[in-house]
Parts: sequence; C-alpha cells; structure tokens
Amino acid sequence: MVWAKFRCRCRWLGVCTLGIAALALAPLKVYSAPPLNELTPLPAPFLLAEIIRGCPRAEVVEAYETKTYLAYICQTYDGQFFYRGVNKNNGDQINVMDVLSTDGGTYYATNGAYTYWVNRQQLRVTKNGKTIFSEPVLR
Repeated sequence: MVWAKFRCRCRWLGVCTLGIAALALAPLKVYSAPPLNELTPLPAPFLLAEIIRGCPRAEVVEAYETKTYLAYICQTYDGQFFYRGVNKNNGDQINVMDVLSTDGGTYYATNGAYTYWVNRQQLRVTKNGKTIFSEPVLR
C-alpha cells in the first residue's frame, strides 16, 4: 500500500523513477583504511583524564589524590553519599554506596570484606579489618 502511494507520486512527478535508477547505477568509491597495527594510539593518561575525574551523575563533596588513586566522596541528586576510587594508571574504578564519616573528617565505605578509608592525610583499604593498602594523600 505504501509502495503504491510512493509509486503514484513518482509517476506524477515524473522524475523519481529516473533519479532512483541513476543513483543505483552510480559507481561507489571504496576507501581503504590503514591496518589496525598501523594506527597510533593516544597516550593512556590522555584518554583516562576524560573518564576518571569527578563524580559522574553526582556532585563532588570531597576530592583526594594519592600517587596511585583519585578518591571522591560523592552525593547523588537524591541525597545518597558514595565513595568513588579510580586507579590513575589503568582507569579501574570502584563505587561503594553508603559512605559514613567520623567526627575527625575521615570517610569510610564498606563493600563486603573491604573498607575504603580516606581523609586529608591518607587513603587506606582494609580487608576484614587488616590494612592491605595505604598511601598518603597528596592533595
């Protein structure tokens, strides 16, 4: 039914049928792309800089940086707080909901056996209460 309406319109205009036929006969140009092994990749830190900064779809409450990690305390638009940690070397990240804080300004978030602690002095990760990672905060 739709084709019949289109066909009638084309006959009425008298040009559509010839125009479509001309397009079908036009030669196609084929461009070759370089092989994947000849492409020059962008440096990894350049690519990660666009990905890892801040709190996507949330507001940054606190931001910390160590030699290896960026750590953020984020607040969603509905008021929930979460911890976001990003490895600066490879872009690996973790988001842990339900951040708590101490009176001394330390934030912590627990994800199973792991607890992520951060304050102005250090970032620390514990597993079952035992410290498995610690780095001083640079800023």
